[in-house]
Amino acid sequence: MSFKIRTAIALTLAVAAGNACAQQMISVSPSEALVNTSVGYQTPLAWKVLTTTSVVSGSGTFVDMATGEPLSSEGTSLTITGDNSSASEQIRIDAATAARWYADGVRRVAYRRTFGNDSGRISGQLQFNLTGSGAVASISGSPARQTLSMNSKAFMLDWQLDTDLGQLDTSSEAGQFLVGDQVVYDVQRKLTVNGSNTAQLREEVRLPQGVVQAWLNQGIQQVRYNRTFTAGDKSQRSASVLIDLTR
Repeated sequence: MSFKIRTAIALTLAVAAGNACAQQMISVSPSEALVNTSVGYQTPLAWKVLTTTSVVSGSGTFVDMATGEPLSSEGTSLTITGDNSSASEQIRIDAATAARWYADGVRRVAYRRTFGNDSGRISGQLQFNLTGSGAVASISGSPARQTLSMNSKAFMLDWQLDTDLGQLDTSSEAGQFLVGDQVVYDVQRKLTVNGSNTAQLREEVRLPQGVVQAWLNQGIQQVRYNRTFTAGDKSQRSASVLIDLTR
């Protein structure tokens, strides 16, 4: 799995009653990171608030951005003393925690902190995008379309698989010939990829004698050959090629 951290944003500091709200800037460094969560991730973070007075943050919180529910907290208190100073902390997400969040359906996480004093508060967040390490980001079959005759017994095609992070760790248990959503024939052959960030798998699909003729006799003139690849985190990607049938 992986996280992608993006910068936080300009926020508003609510000041004492009677004064207008003053827009301030809160930032964090590093502003972006790509994290392979199969091995976990940790890095020092530096928060900076453009303010002339001291502000304090009691803790930071990881939040599921889809639901607003807190996931966990960081208990370190941070103080920024003003005059463009900054405060640092060490952030760590272990692989087990990331895997649990992902398994629970969490895909976007915010790490939030609120800095404040007697005059008001200013809040900012880092956004984490969760994705499965080893999962297939894209898949396609080539050629995208070909023709089989009544006497055809086999055909060849290539599956192109790519991942956006880490190395591929995925497999497809079987191929399926489909008419619409109905399976008309299964090819029980497993295809597996691991240890690279891109792969091209050549597959020879063998057909039993007479199956194309049987389809034609049923009025079927086109089928799709489909494969679904499943990664270790149970995420799936599918692709199909079109097969025209002719006598």
